[in-house]
Amino acid sequence: DRILTKPFSTACMKQLLTLLRTDSVVSRGYLKALLQADIFSLLSNNQIDIQNKQLSEVVQKTLAFVSENLSASLTAKTIADKLYISPTTVSHKFKAEMEISLGKYIDDLVMHRAELLLINTNIPLSSISEELGFCDQFYFARRFKEKYAISPLKYRKAHHLVK
Repeated sequence: DRILTKPFSTACMKQLLTLLRTDSVVSRGYLKALLQADIFSLLSNNQIDIQNKQLSEVVQKTLAFVSENLSASLTAKTIADKLYISPTTVSHKFKAEMEISLGKYIDDLVMHRAELLLINTNIPLSSISEELGFCDQFYFARRFKEKYAISPLKYRKAHHLVK
């Protein structure tokens, strides 16, 4: 037996704790997916084979890849190329096993990450936009407002935890 460890940044720990403390079913689902992806990544990086009877290897690897490469520009094709399978296979297996489309999952995760960055940091919008893979901060702001019905700056002012 051996103990495996994985370093987590303070921001990552805050994100996990925020998700843990919420009553939202969606947030709890994201927490489960993030932890599952981290566990699979940790096991894989340490050459430990694990058979997850609930999720296929394709979906496990997809979750890990999304977690490690989260970006608004991430696509099924990018993931499929990395896994050496077709984008259709990735999309269909993900939807069948996770009960959400891969695109929606990525989009929701990106927006949730943006939400956490706005609440827990003082990072400028332009940097958040760049970190999350948006072409510019204006497109990011438009997408954020579509999802949350409030601009990122107003959201930050209303929910900001960092001074």
